[in-house]
Amino acid sequence: MMTASESSEDKANAFKLMRLIVDLGGEALRITLKKQLSGIDLFHVLKNPTNKAKLSKLKKKKVIGQEQWDLFYPSPPTLPNENDFDITLLCILLRNICNLKPPHDPIWNNIPNPTDHSTEADITRIRLFRNDRFAHLPNTSVSFDDFQCFWVEISEPLVRLGITQGEIDQLKNVEDILSKKLVSLDFESVITHHYEQF
Repeated sequence: MMTASESSEDKANAFKLMRLIVDLGGEALRITLKKQLSGIDLFHVLKNPTNKAKLSKLKKKKVIGQEQWDLFYPSPPTLPNENDFDITLLCILLRNICNLKPPHDPIWNNIPNPTDHSTEADITRIRLFRNDRFAHLPNTSVSFDDFQCFWVEISEPLVRLGITQGEIDQLKNVEDILSKKLVSLDFESVITHHYEQF
């Protein structure tokens, strides 16, 4: 049977991984998008008739929802801001309007070969990791061994896409300090007191 501290640590592990993939994974994709656009303003890229037509097809197929569309094409005078784009939208842009492998290429939908360190493979790793580990979770716990394995698994593509190892280590250390402090707090006496009052 799992103890309360093990359960708390497992939940803290899941939270750390979520921060790694959402915060640093999203940032890695933004860095990649900026490199792919090579100085061209995102507004002009999205306004380009060819790109807008590609994205319109995805909207018709319901790959892009109205809220997501509004982030690409906000009401004037607002310009689109890639900092508002989540992993899904960043992947859609990278896959469909950047000069990477075509959207129908199998690399976008399959687990990449471990030796494939291409940009497309790393983008796919981030998307699949987010989907597999967080979009369809049966619970919010990750064991210590799984955590260590997952941390390395996702850190490698993040570094290749432009996140520094220092940023990754800093996130892990800050979260370790926070989780240790939270795990060490004992609320049992407060709960008992309120339970008795109730």
